[in-house]
Amino acid sequence: MRGNDAGRRRAAGLILYYCAVMITPALVLLTGRVLAGRLLQGPLQKLEQFLSRHASGTVALILFLVGLFLGLNALEGLS
Repeated sequence: MRGNDAGRRRAAGLILYYCAVMITPALVLLTGRVLAGRLLQGPLQKLEQFLSRHASGTVALILFLVGLFLGLNALEGLS
């Protein structure tokens, strides 16, 4: 019975550690955004405009690469 409790405590500790690792980057970015919001506003708007202009081309390129990969993989499977 005691071994089972130790396993549960270890599993709970690993889950808490995993959650901390996953949440930390978001908190760092949020803190940076809050503290340097006005400084970052201009560059972030420029980045957003650039990404909006090129989004359709990026999607087309990704679809092309996925299709190329699938096609080459299918050719390899035929031989």
